[in-house]
Amino acid sequence: MTHGTEDSHLERIAAILILIAVKIITSTAASKYSVSEADPINEQTRECFYKGETGYFRFYSADCFYIYGRMTGSNERIPSFYQIWNFTGCIIMANLDKLESIPLASVMNLHANNDFCEYKYSLMVYGNENLKRISLRKNMGIKQEEIFIRANEKLQPEGVTGAPFTVDIGTPQDCTMKMALKRTDCSALVGDLLYPANDEGIEVWQRIHKVYGTVTVNGIEAMSLSMLRNLVIDGWQQRVVRIINNRELRHIAEILTMTVTGPEPHFWFHNNTSFCHPVNIRKKLEAKLGSEISWDERCLTRCPGGSVNAEYLDDLDENCNVIGGNLVIEGLQDMPPHLDKLAQIERISGRLIVKENSAVRDLSFLPYLKEIGSSGKTGLSLEVVDNLKFAMKGLDTLEKINGDVRIISEKETDISNAVQRKLVGVTSGTASFFARKCQGGKVTEKYLDSISEFCRETIGDLRIEGLKELPTGIEKLSHFKKIAGRLVVKNNEAVEDLSFLSSLEEIYNPNSRSLSLEVIDNRDFVLRGLDAIKKIKGKALIVTEKMEDVSVDVREHIKGVCDDGAQFSARQCRGGMVDEQFLRELDKFCNVITGNLFIRGFRREPKGLDNLRQVKKVRGRVVVKDNAAIKDLSFLSNMEEIDGNHHGDASLHVFDNRNFGMRGLYSIRKIRGDVVIKTEKKEDVPEDMKNRLISVTDGSVKFLTASDDMRRPDETTETSEILTEATEHTLDKETIENTEGVLEKLISTTTKDVEREGTTTSEDTDQMRPIFPERDSSSDKITMSLKKSNFKKERTGHLSLTSRIIIIVGVSLVILFLLAGLIILVIVIAKSVSKKKQRGSNESAYVKSQSVKPSRSETNQESLAKPSKSETNQESLAK
Repeated sequence: MTHGTEDSHLERIAAILILIAVKIITSTAASKYSVSEADPINEQTRECFYKGETGYFRFYSADCFYIYGRMTGSNERIPSFYQIWNFTGCIIMANLDKLESIPLASVMNLHANNDFCEYKYSLMVYGNENLKRISLRKNMGIKQEEIFIRANEKLQPEGVTGAPFTVDIGTPQDCTMKMALKRTDCSALVGDLLYPANDEGIEVWQRIHKVYGTVTVNGIEAMSLSMLRNLVIDGWQQRVVRIINNRELRHIAEILTMTVTGPEPHFWFHNNTSFCHPVNIRKKLEAKLGSEISWDERCLTRCPGGSVNAEYLDDLDENCNVIGGNLVIEGLQDMPPHLDKLAQIERISGRLIVKENSAVRDLSFLPYLKEIGSSGKTGLSLEVVDNLKFAMKGLDTLEKINGDVRIISEKETDISNAVQRKLVGVTSGTASFFARKCQGGKVTEKYLDSISEFCRETIGDLRIEGLKELPTGIEKLSHFKKIAGRLVVKNNEAVEDLSFLSSLEEIYNPNSRSLSLEVIDNRDFVLRGLDAIKKIKGKALIVTEKMEDVSVDVREHIKGVCDDGAQFSARQCRGGMVDEQFLRELDKFCNVITGNLFIRGFRREPKGLDNLRQVKKVRGRVVVKDNAAIKDLSFLSNMEEIDGNHHGDASLHVFDNRNFGMRGLYSIRKIRGDVVIKTEKKEDVPEDMKNRLISVTDGSVKFLTASDDMRRPDETTETSEILTEATEHTLDKETIENTEGVLEKLISTTTKDVEREGTTTSEDTDQMRPIFPERDSSSDKITMSLKKSNFKKERTGHLSLTSRIIIIVGVSLVILFLLAGLIILVIVIAKSVSKKKQRGSNESAYVKSQSVKPSRSETNQESLAKPSKSETNQESLAK
C-alpha cells in the first residue's frame, strides 16, 4: 500500500468520524432544544437555529428573536444584529479588515453553549485591524469570562461601551500571525495556528511565549518540536494542540515543558509513525496526555557499562536504554547530577552492583529497569551491599534477573516482604537477603539460625544466659560491631570468655537506668575477648568467681570506655576474723568465702552482720566461739556448703557462746569434715537441726553441753590459722602492731601454762605452734613462720628440770626477738634465775615439791586463750 492510498483511507475515516460527531451533537441538541440544524425554526416560540455569517442573517427570517447557533462576521463596516434578543452559542468577529463597529446593544442575553459552538466563548473579537467600537447593553446577560477581545490594533479600552463589567481587550503585544509577520514586538499569538513550515514562520515562533487559540502540527519535516518548548497555550476549544500526519517527527518531549489550558482533551495525535523516546520519557508523556501513544523504538541505542559518576552520566546517550556490561554504583557520598538519566535504562546485560554508598537511599533512579543479566548467566547479577540508610525500593518494573541476588541491608525492615517475594519470583538463580542490623534476643541455636552471617549490629538486648553448652553458630556473633541495647552474660556453664564477640566496638544502651554490660554468675569464666570495644554508653557490672578472673589490663580498658563507670566484683572473697571492718568491706556479690571464717568474742552484735546472709559456701572452717551477742546463726541462713576438711579439725565448730541456740542454718546441704557443737543446754540444739547436720555431714558430729568434758585438740591450730589468715596480705603499721600485741598475749599465756603445768604431752607439742613474725625488707611484708617445738620427753612421761629450763629460755628468746624493749628486763630476769640456782637445796626442794601431771592439749589451748599481763609473765620467768 502506497502512502497516498493510506492517506486517502485515513482522510475518509476522519471524515466519517466527524460526521458521526456532528450527528451526535445534532441529535443531542434536538433532544434538549426546540430547534436544531435539522429543524431550524420554531414559529410558536420565535426560536431559530442559525449557522452562518451576519450578512445573511437578515434574509434568513425576520420573525426570530431567540437564536441558537454559530454566527461569524461578514467583512463589512457595521454588521446588523437587529431583532436578536437572546443568542445561545457564539458570535465570532475575526480577521475582518473592514469592520469598524460591532453594535450589540439590542442583544439582551449572550451565552456560550458547546452544543451549538465549539468555542468556550460567547463573543470572540480578534484580528480586526480597523475595529474601533464595540457597543454592549448595560443589563446584558453575559459572563465576563465568556468574552474574548484581543489583537485589534485600533481598539482602545474606551471603545468598549455599555458593558456591565470591565472588559479585557488584551495588550499591544497580542498579535495574529499576519500582524506578527509585520511586527517584531509581538510576544503572544491569537488564533488557530499552524506550526511553522518555513523560515519566516520559525522566526516568529522564536519570539512567542504564549498562544490564545489552538496549535496544529501537521506534516512537518522537523524531527522535534523545539519551537514549542516552554510555550503557554490558552486554548479556546478542545484539542488545543493537534499533532497529525507527521512521518519525520521523532522527539516530542517538548510537550512536557508546555502549559496548556482550555477544554479537554488538550492534545490530539493522529497518523504519526516515528515517535521515538526512551521509556522514561514515554511514560511521562503518556501520563501527561492521559492516553497511550504508538512508539517506534528504532532510535534507541546500547551504551557501555561503568562506574556511575558525573562524567559517566554526562556521556550517557539520551536514547540509550540498554547497558552493555556492569553498572556499578559504589562509594557515592553525594548524589551526582543527572542521576535521573538512568531512568531511561530498561536492561543491563551484566551485573548491577550498588555498594558502600552513603548518599543512595534506594533504587528509584531505575524505575523502568526490566531485566538484569544475560540469558544463561550464573553467579551474582544483583548485589546490593553496605549502603547507609538504604531501603530496597525502586525496581517496580523488574521482570527478570538472570543469575543470583544478594542484598545486605542495615535492618531487616529495609527489605519488605513484598520486595523479597518479587525478587525471588523473577530470579533464575537464588536470592539471599541479609541485614547488618538484626533483632537482639536470647542467644540460642534458633536465634543464631535466624540472623545472617552479615549481621553487624543488634537492635535490642543481646542476652547470653543459661548456656550449658555453646550453641551451633555462635561464631556469627564474632561479626557484631554494635549492640543497640544491653549485653547480658549470665548464669552460664559453657561460656569461658567473650572471644566470640571479638569484633564488638560499641554497646549503646538507650535506657540509662539499666546496666549496659552485665556479666555475672558464669562458671569458670575469665573476662577476655572484648579487645575491640571502644565505647560503652551506660554502666557496667562484672562479677566473676575470683578477682583474678579479670586482669588489670582488661579492668582498666573497660573502665576507660564506659561512660558511667564500671564495677568489678567477685563471688569468692577471703575469709578471716569477722569484725565490723570485715563486714563493711565484704563484696555485696561475694557468696563464696575462701579460707576460714572466725566469729568470736563479740560482746555486742557488730554492724553489718547480716551481710553474711549472701554467703552460700565457705571453703574452709566456720568457727563461732566465745560470743555473748551471737544468739544463733540466722545470719548464715543462706549457707549451703562448708568445705573445711582441714586435717581432722572440725569444719563447723560452735562453742562457748552465751545464751546461744543452734538455729539459722536452714539452707545447709553439705558439710565436708567434722562438726562439733557445744551449747549451754541440750535443748539449745533443736532435734530437726541435729538431724539436718547429721544428714549433711560426711564426718563425725558431736553435740556437747557445758557439763561435758570437751577436749579441744584444734584450739592451738585455730590460733595459728587466725594468725595465718591475718598475715596472708601486706599489713599496714596498725595491723602489725595489733598482731604483735596478740602474739605477746599468746606467748605470755603459753609461758604461764608451761610454768603452771610443768609438763607437756606429745599431742600438745604437735598442736602448739610457736609463731615468729619475720620482716621481709624487700617487700615490707610480715610472714608468719609457724614452727613446732620439739621437747625431749623422758621415758617416765615427766619433763626433767633441764627440759623446763629449755622451755623457759626458748620463750624468753621469742620475747627478746619480738619486743626489743624487753631486752633489759630479760637480762634482769636471767640474773635473778642465776642467783636462785646458787641457793641449791632450796630451789631443788621447790622443784621436787611440784607435782608433775600429764596435761591435755585441750587444757593447754584454754591457757592459750587466757590473756596475761607482762608482770605475770615476768614472775613466771623469774621462778
